[in-house]
Amino acid sequence: MQAQAGNRSDEYDVIVVGGGVGGCIMAARIAQFGVHPTNGEKLRVALFEWGPYHKGDSVRGYGIPSRRAAFDNLPFEVARRYTLPWGALGMIGGSTQWAGMIAHPPIPIDFEHWRAETGVNWTWEKFNLPLAEMYEMWHPYPEPPEVRTPGQQKFKQVALSLGYEVVEIGQAKMNCVRCGDCIGRVCKYDAKATPLVNYVPIAEREGVHFFPNTPIEKVVIEKKGARPVATGVVYRQDGELRQARAGKVVVSCGGTGTPLLLYRSGYGPREKVKGELLAENRNVGANVSTSIKTQNVQGLFEEATKHPDIGVHGVYGVEKVYGPHGYLHLFVAENFGDKEGQGTNPQDFVSNPLAPPFGREFKQFMKIASTHTGNLKIELSKNKLRGEIDAEGRTVFGAGGSAAGEGGESEGLITRAYLEKNHPETMEPLREAIEIAKKIMNGIGPPRKMAGDLEVPEQMRAGNWIGSCRAGESRENSVVNSDLESHDVDNLVICDGSVIPSQCRYNPSMPIATVSNYAWRRMVANHFSRG
Repeated sequence: MQAQAGNRSDEYDVIVVGGGVGGCIMAARIAQFGVHPTNGEKLRVALFEWGPYHKGDSVRGYGIPSRRAAFDNLPFEVARRYTLPWGALGMIGGSTQWAGMIAHPPIPIDFEHWRAETGVNWTWEKFNLPLAEMYEMWHPYPEPPEVRTPGQQKFKQVALSLGYEVVEIGQAKMNCVRCGDCIGRVCKYDAKATPLVNYVPIAEREGVHFFPNTPIEKVVIEKKGARPVATGVVYRQDGELRQARAGKVVVSCGGTGTPLLLYRSGYGPREKVKGELLAENRNVGANVSTSIKTQNVQGLFEEATKHPDIGVHGVYGVEKVYGPHGYLHLFVAENFGDKEGQGTNPQDFVSNPLAPPFGREFKQFMKIASTHTGNLKIELSKNKLRGEIDAEGRTVFGAGGSAAGEGGESEGLITRAYLEKNHPETMEPLREAIEIAKKIMNGIGPPRKMAGDLEVPEQMRAGNWIGSCRAGESRENSVVNSDLESHDVDNLVICDGSVIPSQCRYNPSMPIATVSNYAWRRMVANHFSRG
């Protein structure tokens, strides 16, 4: 779909910037349920997205030809060409298009931690309807028992026999044919429950104006009296700068993209703002919460652990909570079914750490690697690690916020030395997680060979950036209030992973969807209800 041509000053009631989970939900539901408070007329809503829009109201599990032609099992490396500098997929539907859609809905303790972090007025009871909508629209349930692999069944048996608590993992998808090509690829069957299939069709029917392939230069913030006010956006279309105005502006550009846009708009810490400082808040781009991940522990087994013809996402995980309030949340999840879209390609085996040297032994390995391998993923979430988004969009950890400060690293890497010095409480869970993984691997096999991080490595990955514009009780510790409205700029709403105060229980996609379901209800109730 080509970007709609606009006048130099288009007028809307609501402008939503960003077509991912938060943006698509906000645009669709506000258009569906919101009205002008004075006359009850339908709202004019616009959704801006810098990437393409592959239009179509498809049936989950079937897909549509136009999207298949454009993104037929897109490899991860190619999908990255459609990504922003901070990693979110640049197309309407967002990063869920190539994510595996592992789904961890929020649980009561998540709300307790969020309130403890910032005083945000969110409770499990208040989120009754948002949670119900999340379950209805995203369908985050585990794989049925009939398709679970031998390796997955053995993981459960071994973990239970060792005395660990085993939990089931959900996936946000429906009518999946289990081709195994989820991670790093756009689903040609539209089985992933992404905004492109569950909310964008609603937005289309409700008359939302889509502006794909349209980068936003800045949010327009004007000084009107004592308070700055968001009045619209400046965007680039056909090589020309244009402006659209609206009574409300919703920014949904993700944990890294939202602070960057606000910096360019004159909102944030003085040293990071590009151009004139219009509204100062040091929490913009700060307080970035992340999970810590080691490299997967991998194994090559004598017996088949996966199905030869289908791929199945992870089903089970070992869960352990440390401390009286559960602020260190450990997860060791199996991956004994997912081919990750590359398990049958010979070129992918060349650099596989489980592969033997070239020769006949390597040839035999290639024959069985797609069905006789498996790995365990280690993730430590709900930790106290905090970083910031610097002026260039890098996520930085370390003293002074410098890219190389105090052993912390930018670009999603954290050193063991930095954790040992600044967060020594993470060492015991990480060591225990690796020992748990090795014990389970040996119980399943023992494997012919194990690879990956078999002890705490010198560098670890961080991911799932959230909290960079977090919600809270005041501007002293947050950027938006409990209804996701800016503390500092009138008529500005933020709704994406950046508003969640701290790491939740692993993958944040379902918490983001749940918070977005809450946000649109508050926005309609506060501003777009008759009378």
